[in-house]
Amino acid sequence: MNRFFTRIMSSIALVALVGAGCAPASSPSVSGGGAPSVPVASKGCMHPYFPIAPGYAVTYASQGPAGKSEYTMSVDSVQGSGAVLAYAFSNSNVTVTQNISCDGGHIVAEGYLDMGSAMGNTGFSFITNSAEGEWLPSNLAVGSEWTSTFDITMQASAAMGLPEFLQNVQSVVTMNRSVMGTEEVTVPAGTYTALKVKSHMTMESADLPVPMNTAVDSIEYWVKGVGMVKSVGEGATIEAQSVTLP
Repeated sequence: MNRFFTRIMSSIALVALVGAGCAPASSPSVSGGGAPSVPVASKGCMHPYFPIAPGYAVTYASQGPAGKSEYTMSVDSVQGSGAVLAYAFSNSNVTVTQNISCDGGHIVAEGYLDMGSAMGNTGFSFITNSAEGEWLPSNLAVGSEWTSTFDITMQASAAMGLPEFLQNVQSVVTMNRSVMGTEEVTVPAGTYTALKVKSHMTMESADLPVPMNTAVDSIEYWVKGVGMVKSVGEGATIEAQSVTLP
C-alpha cells in the first residue's frame, strides 16, 4: 500500500506549487534575460517572483513517472487581493483551478492543487479541509525558509474498486522550502539567473490501518519577474517552454 501511494505522491509533488491556463495570443513572449517590471494586480497583491495579473502565463513540459505532459499556468482572474490560477493540460483537455490570496505581500494558497489526477490519471481527487502558511513569502531571498500545510481528503473514484478504507483518506501535506542560493539555469524559455529553492514535501495519512508517511524532495528555480522556470526531483523534470507577461 505504501508503494502505491508513493507512486501517487511522486506524480503530484513536483507540480503542486506551479500551474496552467489561457493567455492572450497578443501578449509578448519572454525568452530570458533580465527581470521585467512586475505589475500590481490589486491593492496589496504584488510579488516580485510571481506576476499576479491577467495575461501572465507559463507553459511547462513535464517528464517523469506519470509520463510526458504539457500544461499552461495562467492567471485566470484577479479580484481584490485574491486571484484564480488556471492549469490547462494539452494532452487531456483538463483544466484545474487554484485560488490564491495576498496577505501582507505574501502569497497564500487557499487550497491544495490536484495536479496528480490531471497529469497522471490517478483516479484520485483532493478536497482541502484547511490550509496554513505561505505559498511564497514576500521577502523571498537567499536564506528564506517557509512552510505551508494542507489538511486534505483524498477521494478515490468508484471505478478504482478500492476497499472502503482507501476511498476517503484523510492526509496532511506539509511543504518545507528554503532558498539555497542563486544559479544560472537554461530551459527552452530562455537562460535566467534564478533563486535555487529546496523543497521537502511530506504526506501523512494517520487514519489508515497502517499509517503512511511519504516524502518527496525537489529543487525549484524561481526567476524575478518571471516565476518558476524549472523543477527537478524524484526522477521527474519540469521546464518552462515559454513565458508570457502581462
